[in-house]
Amino acid sequence: MKQKKVKEKKEEGGGGLPAFSSP
Repeated sequence: MKQKKVKEKKEEGGGGLPAFSSP
């Protein structure tokens, strides 16, 4: 389950990672 979440975040793109880290 944890791996799936990481994959989804990676698919969102580099720009989406920082936004998710600090909403």
